[in-house]
Amino acid sequence: MSNSKNKGIDDFELEPRREEPHNVLEGLIGICLCYFHEAKGHLVLFTCPENLKEDVETLRIIEKHPVWWLGAEDFKDEVNRVDLEFGGRVYAATKFKAKSRREKQRAGMSPETEEVFVLVVSVPVGLAKPLGDKLLDSLLKKIKEQVQDKLYVLIEKDIACSKPIKTSEDLKIIKDGEEIEKCLMNICDISIPIISSELMKALQSDVEKQRNLVYFLLSTMYGVKGPPARSVPLSGKSVIEERAIEHIPESPVELVGVEFVDNKKKLKITVRNKSEKSLENIKITIAHIEEFFETYSWDTVVEIWFPYEELVFQYPRVDKNGEYILKIEDRTERLLVKRIAIKEME
Repeated sequence: MSNSKNKGIDDFELEPRREEPHNVLEGLIGICLCYFHEAKGHLVLFTCPENLKEDVETLRIIEKHPVWWLGAEDFKDEVNRVDLEFGGRVYAATKFKAKSRREKQRAGMSPETEEVFVLVVSVPVGLAKPLGDKLLDSLLKKIKEQVQDKLYVLIEKDIACSKPIKTSEDLKIIKDGEEIEKCLMNICDISIPIISSELMKALQSDVEKQRNLVYFLLSTMYGVKGPPARSVPLSGKSVIEERAIEHIPESPVELVGVEFVDNKKKLKITVRNKSEKSLENIKITIAHIEEFFETYSWDTVVEIWFPYEELVFQYPRVDKNGEYILKIEDRTERLLVKRIAIKEME
């Protein structure tokens, strides 16, 4: 539990907000914090994006979510969420209790009786596992660390805002509640990874890329390792114009390894994007070397190369003891050039 319970509203220190604007993921991820009112039912306190509060369909789904029919004590480390799939989206939810000062409207409950809160993360079905789960865990952890013991202020703000005539105390409560909302929005902002619209457009219609997108997002958020190595088949060989070999400094990509396969008839070449960013429109060329010139060259273009992802190529051997060259380049520059000597592999 955070020691922030001893702080006042003015003592909160928000983590620096990211400079980048909320990106295309705004349309894919929805975050909602609710609480249970014993007379009014399930009420929404905070959403990200803010206009989600006005989405009647989403609020209707959240009101019917099965998370409400379980006790907060049912959410343990092993089972800490309930998922509801509806309309092509998965609504992952968890429940927890926090401090309260509100007069309750049920017998046997005092103002100190803890409030029951529900946190819901909504994502498309294709990104639900493991993105939805990981994001829910991350948000819940940050909320408990930073604002759990001040969430009751949001409830007081909601009550104050509903009054037709507001006192000076009501106005102070509303201002305090807005500070808590800023903190929650900041938590959401730093938890949702940034992804460019160009990258999202490239991923929209490809199941394999959708799967890899999950790893891209998780690598940004949690340092999760990339997806399993992707095997890329070779097309037919083609001879290209001879040109001298050039070498470039170290780059974001690396040669992981080269080994024989298929009774030494082919070379299995593994390369890796070792950076934290995705690379786009990367051209990869593998060629046989004869007297410092390239022959029997093959190339391909990888539209999206995700962070920490390994690519695997199998290239047929041209001769017994020759040399080969691997080149990786984007639209503006070469990122890697490596010689592969068969004699050194024998």
